[in-house]
Amino acid sequence: MHTDLTQGSVTRSMLGFAWPLILGNLLQQLYNVADTLIVGRFLGAGALAAVGSSFTLMTFLTSVLLGLCMGSGAVFSLLWGARKEEELKASLFVSFLLVGAATLAVAALAQRLGIGPESVMALGDYDNDVSMLSYAGVSVAMANASERARAAARYRTLSNDEDGVAHAIQRYALAQALDCQGMEK
Repeated sequence: MHTDLTQGSVTRSMLGFAWPLILGNLLQQLYNVADTLIVGRFLGAGALAAVGSSFTLMTFLTSVLLGLCMGSGAVFSLLWGARKEEELKASLFVSFLLVGAATLAVAALAQRLGIGPESVMALGDYDNDVSMLSYAGVSVAMANASERARAAARYRTLSNDEDGVAHAIQRYALAQALDCQGMEK
């Protein structure tokens, strides 16, 4: 279906265009409410405080990354549509450089704040998670993880279907000390 946003009612066109964005934001708010209820009920006040204090930072980082991705996507689409392949390649290269620069900036900030790999927890279940699992001081593979992810992780938790992420967070992130008793390597 082709919709021409330049014809007809401006208000109707804008609402039709914005409706998926509005729905996405409402779903995000429902996720935050569910997250608060689950963490507060099952993991306690300390965990709820951690979720609350990290929300603003995570929203900021997510918004910046989404904005960069959407902006890059718009440029890529324009160049692809105009059949400007060389400019598209250059834009892709610049986009990857920007992502690399953002990664280095976050790493530098973490170093300045004294946050080393030993303070990082990563959970993964597939080959694309191997580098993240290798970096993190507390790396946890899901029970249903790929062989490479399991080999890269220091610990294992339950499967995705058995709420392995919640189990690992409770076991490793919220525990007073890392006591691996009962966890399969």
